[in-house]
Amino acid sequence: MKQIRVLRSYDIPESMFPKIADLDSEVFASDSDDFGGDTTMPKETIFGLLKKNISTTIVIVDENENPIAYYQVFPLEKQFQEKYINGKLGFKDLDDSKVLGSEEKEIDLYVWTIAIKKEYRGMKVQDPANPNETVAIMKLLQEGLVDCLSDLIKQGVKINNIYGEGVSEKGKALMEGFCGKEGLIHENKEDNFAMYGSKFNPECDAFNRCRNQNKLLQAIASKENEEGNKLSSKIDLLANDKHLKKLESAKQNLIR
Repeated sequence: MKQIRVLRSYDIPESMFPKIADLDSEVFASDSDDFGGDTTMPKETIFGLLKKNISTTIVIVDENENPIAYYQVFPLEKQFQEKYINGKLGFKDLDDSKVLGSEEKEIDLYVWTIAIKKEYRGMKVQDPANPNETVAIMKLLQEGLVDCLSDLIKQGVKINNIYGEGVSEKGKALMEGFCGKEGLIHENKEDNFAMYGSKFNPECDAFNRCRNQNKLLQAIASKENEEGNKLSSKIDLLANDKHLKKLESAKQNLIR
């Protein structure tokens, strides 16, 4: 049984960044046909993104400390975000100057990348939390994300919305897990990319599949209690959100 280790946020040493960039290039170059074209990014860009904001990054390493999978989400600079999610800019326009640092206290999250080595996809590995059990790599990545987001909320960070681009059928399914099918903002028929967005929902399908999802709900409840707000475990996805209404308007007017 393959043994692995999960590293999250500040447990990831900067000396590992080049290896993570290598993993990213390897995965996206080998899967270019599945992604409808070349979706690789320069390694120096990946390195810069990791260095700018590591607070919501999860890396899984093998017994030799080589990265076999990683998951990165981060907040985007507001003007860039609006153009990006409305299709006026593409992922090739993204670099570390468009990413906000970890000091921000109110953010939208962008699901940037999930990369898993081909030989590990669908494979179950030894569960670090329970060595007698096995667990899927993707589940470990999702649970690592829950831990990172829980830590951010405990630190006083408010997460408003979540966005992401599906560049493959699996990527679209993942974003539908976060945003629901109704979260589709626009879809580019030429490259088959699809942009999704919704209010941040700790009880979305993507998080409901996590064993430690309750950490996220507990962090939110604790923060709400600390601020004297009414506790609620449910998030109203149809709440009045001017930003999402603006996105819906942009979606209708978008020239495909």
